[in-house]
Amino acid sequence: MGEVTIIEKVYNNNVIQVKDESGQELIVMGRDLGFQKKVGDMIDQTKIEKVLPYKVSRLLLTSMNSYQIRNLISSSI
Repeated sequence: MGEVTIIEKVYNNNVIQVKDESGQELIVMGRDLGFQKKVGDMIDQTKIEKVLPYKVSRLLLTSMNSYQIRNLISSSI
């Protein structure tokens, strides 16, 4: 991932959608990564634990129910 990463959407304190300097959309996970952040803010690269391409994560999330998503997020952080 590039050095400049801009927040496009905050899902919760640990999961956000970003666009990197090349314009690629990504879902990024990390403890407190989205805490008190808003659209347009830059993220702390040191807090990133997992990165998923947006298209792959979108397919994954639409095929899971909310309980499975919570378990996936909590187990990865």
